[in-house]
Amino acid sequence: RYKIFYAIGAGWNVLAEPFMQNAKAFSYLRLRASYGLTGNAGGFASDYGFKSLYALSNYGGSNALIQQTPGNPAYNWEMNSTSNIGIEAGLLKNRLRIEMDIYNRVTSGLFINRNLSLTTGFATLFDNAGKVR
Repeated sequence: RYKIFYAIGAGWNVLAEPFMQNAKAFSYLRLRASYGLTGNAGGFASDYGFKSLYALSNYGGSNALIQQTPGNPAYNWEMNSTSNIGIEAGLLKNRLRIEMDIYNRVTSGLFINRNLSLTTGFATLFDNAGKVR
């Protein structure tokens, strides 16, 4: 499976603006923001968790195919949404530098092995569920 992920970021040099030309306290002032989406495939139980897998077996003295694992077509990547807002400032001719960031990461579609009813013939199903911030 494959997926396209993206990220975008921007910065603004505030001191380059005309309204900040007379600001003597700052020698450097920059605002920045970014947002990105990434995925995690490292938790896949197998490369084929979204497909039903079959194996050769013997049934009633004849060869047969039996289902080994139930497939889940909705089994997909864990998605990580990351956002960041920050400020960088230099004061007193850059003798004092300050940098602050607010960072947020939300992971959704966490990998789990969901328990199934034993009447299905399978103990678990690979699935995505949950969200962590």
